[in-house]
Amino acid sequence: MSGLDLYQTQRALALLFVYAACTGFGLGGVYEVFRFLRILCGEPLGSRDASADGTGSGSLPLGIIRFSADLLFSVIAAIVWVLLCYYASDGSFRAPALVGMAGGFFVYMQTLGRLMIPVENALTRLFKAMVRPLWRMAGRVAGFVGTVKQKRTERMRERQERIQMAKATKVLAAAARRGFDALAEETPPPTSRE
Repeated sequence: MSGLDLYQTQRALALLFVYAACTGFGLGGVYEVFRFLRILCGEPLGSRDASADGTGSGSLPLGIIRFSADLLFSVIAAIVWVLLCYYASDGSFRAPALVGMAGGFFVYMQTLGRLMIPVENALTRLFKAMVRPLWRMAGRVAGFVGTVKQKRTERMRERQERIQMAKATKVLAAAARRGFDALAEETPPPTSRE
């Protein structure tokens, strides 16, 4: 087939449809990865909406994660579709490619996609159960480091106070030795500003 030939045989179109359906099915697997990451980031387990009424949880970070994941998936799907059209039909747009890809994705979501939800939920619970102790340990370490830092700061402050107290004691001892009258003669009286 050449790039100028706009005619394709029925066999070539059927083959393009099958390639596109397989590609759409594969994109369903890519979507599963994004869905799993969304569940890990806090989307309710096994649901496609963040709340029962479909309005979302109102959580800005979850909304940003959702938007970013959907945008990235859409970009990946568009690139894959363009590459499929380029390699399978010499770069020309063919409706069977789009229909096949959408059909393959739909078939995946209605078959393996539904079967993967309990698996994703179990993996998420397992992952969170494994990470939770590590997270708690990190919190304890951070608390310990904060306590050590606070104690160090307190010791530094106490040391500075002792140094200032020692200086003041030296000044007062020197003044006592010379006599307070000599100190008063050396120190000019404060002047008032008018």
